[in-house]
Amino acid sequence: MAARTPNVKFWLPTQERSTVKAFIKAEGELPVNLIVRFSSPRVDVHPMPKPGSTLLASSVSSDGTTKGSLCPAYGQGGICGDCRACWDTAKPLITYPVH
Repeated sequence: MAARTPNVKFWLPTQERSTVKAFIKAEGELPVNLIVRFSSPRVDVHPMPKPGSTLLASSVSSDGTTKGSLCPAYGQGGICGDCRACWDTAKPLITYPVH
């Protein structure tokens, strides 16, 4: 879908690491307009990808603490507003408040 709609930016939070890696192996790379963020398997576990890694991460925080960027949407009525951090490859970890 992402490759067919190059003018749309996608992000995919997932724990399906093997599926993503198999896709990359089969296709050579992900579409440039698709950001994949591997989700932490537990609340309050905030895995920071290694510097220079193309792998990105997402996590959930019970108290708002994180090593990465905290999603502002939950303080903005559930709306991203001007924030585009989920699509930003310069932000290796995005953390969402538990809800």
